[in-house]
Amino acid sequence: RLFYRIKSSGVTNVPTHTGALIICNHVTWLDGIFLTATQQRRIRFLLSRELTDLWWLKPFMNLVGIIPISEKDPPKKIMTSFRIAREALENGELVAIFPEGGVTRTGTMQKFKPGYKKIVKGSDVPIIPAYIGGAWGSLLSYRWGRMFSSIPKQYRYPLSIEFGNPLPNTIEPFPLRQVIRELSCNDFMPEKQMHKTLIHTFIRRARLYPLRPVMTDANSELNNIKLLAASFFMAKKISPKTAGQEKIGILLPSSCGGAIANLAISLLGKVPVNLNFTGNRESVQHAIDACDIKLILTSRLFIKKIETFKSLDNLFYLEDLRKDIKPLEKPIAMLKALFLPTFAISTIRHLTATDVATIIFSSGSTGVPKGVMLSHHNILNNVRRMAECIRFKKTDVMLGFLPFFHSFGFMATIWMPLTNGFQITYIPNPLDVKDIAAAARKHKATLMIATPTFLAGYIRRISQEDFAHLRYVIVGAEKLKERIGKSFEEKFGLYPLEGYGATELSPVVSLNLPNVLIGGVRQIANYPGTVGHPIPGVAVKIVDPETFETLDVNTPGLLLIKGHNVMLGYLNDPNKTNEVIKDGWYHTGDIAKLDDYGFITITDRLSRFSKIGGEMVAHIAIEEVYANALKSPEQSAVVTAVPDEKKGELLIVLYISEAVNAELLAEIVAESNLPNLWRPKPDNYYPIEAIPVLGTGKLDLKKIKSIAKEIIETQKARRKNMG
Repeated sequence: RLFYRIKSSGVTNVPTHTGALIICNHVTWLDGIFLTATQQRRIRFLLSRELTDLWWLKPFMNLVGIIPISEKDPPKKIMTSFRIAREALENGELVAIFPEGGVTRTGTMQKFKPGYKKIVKGSDVPIIPAYIGGAWGSLLSYRWGRMFSSIPKQYRYPLSIEFGNPLPNTIEPFPLRQVIRELSCNDFMPEKQMHKTLIHTFIRRARLYPLRPVMTDANSELNNIKLLAASFFMAKKISPKTAGQEKIGILLPSSCGGAIANLAISLLGKVPVNLNFTGNRESVQHAIDACDIKLILTSRLFIKKIETFKSLDNLFYLEDLRKDIKPLEKPIAMLKALFLPTFAISTIRHLTATDVATIIFSSGSTGVPKGVMLSHHNILNNVRRMAECIRFKKTDVMLGFLPFFHSFGFMATIWMPLTNGFQITYIPNPLDVKDIAAAARKHKATLMIATPTFLAGYIRRISQEDFAHLRYVIVGAEKLKERIGKSFEEKFGLYPLEGYGATELSPVVSLNLPNVLIGGVRQIANYPGTVGHPIPGVAVKIVDPETFETLDVNTPGLLLIKGHNVMLGYLNDPNKTNEVIKDGWYHTGDIAKLDDYGFITITDRLSRFSKIGGEMVAHIAIEEVYANALKSPEQSAVVTAVPDEKKGELLIVLYISEAVNAELLAEIVAESNLPNLWRPKPDNYYPIEAIPVLGTGKLDLKKIKSIAKEIIETQKARRKNMG
């Protein structure tokens, strides 16, 4: 307790006089001591013989009753260790075991081994699940590749230990692992209690490292203190125009100006709402009306490129801020950035972690865009968890081209660099391959976050030298097809790490990470075809879509998510919020399965299934058959469905006529292993000029379905006229 600040909860679940088997995740070599620090009783641990046999540790291990065990032991010796543990339990002692079999090298929980069952078999001793949170990154963890490899960021390093309700000792490893994973959702609560917000966090870091470069684009290069001063200046200039308003609109691309606008609005204690300029006028007006927005920050240069929105009301051009600048305004902004205490900034004094930080409108790919309210705690927690997974360096440079109206763009390209101390370089258009290549080459970019659709274009048009310094490429928003992943790896020497998330989840849920080999121990963290492990503090559950019964390992079902990343709710729509969040679990609408190592595989969206003849047919499975046969990095055919009187729904295939033809696609399906029910009829292939996508790179499922319906209705009308 001299070096760590340990917060524990659920301690009363541990028996005070009788025996119990404590089962816990394994993060550091001090986990046994951490658990012991929460108890008034001695705990006897089953620990690796390689550790207990060290001559300088052996006397201490014997003193505290450690039970040595090793995978390398012969079966008889392993059973002896289990017998000793069993006798201790029968004598009313507490015994603890780490079923992962070793300390994590990746920060994620490994597969649980069933050895604990042999200890408690036939007894009535309960199992007490426990979770150690926050220890990943401490001195005796492997976060930085080896122990003692980094200086602790603070004295009395904060940890949390959660004890769950007693479980029957007949529980299998997979559901036990799930219970402990769910305990992790209680971790990180101090963030809420300490009232930390995004803007407070950035101000502290900016003053700690004032001269560190943090943000660039084609026109600007800013360090922390210049960025903060620019934000104070803009906040002062727009303050009179925002009086009495709670939400302020932003219509700007990924740029330093767009980021400063978000910071300035946050400094005013108001909510920035980044509007989707790749959508249609109606969806943007819907967002403006829903938020009651009276002021929209934009620029004349940008509006010229998106003239659809030129006629919007209440546009304020940032170029006008240069008018009537008083001599002392900029120096005062710099002095505020350097010295003004956060408690003296009256506009943010009232902000708490649970307040709304932004409203992100969902893409609308399957319906009307919904306003997703994300709190400071939602986003800050997601940022911190990402930093636990990815070993950010102060020398890192991220390519920032995801739009701020996208939740991943807002979290990862504004707040992740600002709160983790690395640099970001903005490129306004993710399709501008020339600018992206130039920025990557000039700034020696090491990090990139994109969608698979964008990667397909980069593979063809960006040279190997431009991406030579990349060390992490993270993709999401849609499935990473194997051909794209392999093509990217063949050209750039780096396989993209696929993740999964949703706007409502702030947005990251899970992520593949590089595999590691540390101290002779290899652990798998990247499993192509999956979307990786849940990030720390996030629990997942697979349930039957109709009965909501929890499903077993490797059984596809509806994916549910729980954690601090779950949104506050939908703007002005409590009924819709209650539909998707039940008992703290967010219903994603995605079909997935979970293996016993914790990897999530997304099968499809529930909305991308067709119920034909009583059977659920996955559209993406058919698309993968086309993709594997065509072997092209770009998607040339998409599957959707329209209502059908006979079988419920009718599969429709829309394809790009310049890339492929209906006869070839029908032939591919005919030669595949797809069930007959899953094969689109040869007459249901229709050419289109391009597959509709959203500005984020995701398929525009709403538009695709609309096109299919229009084609079928036109055909029906023609037949009726002819008949």
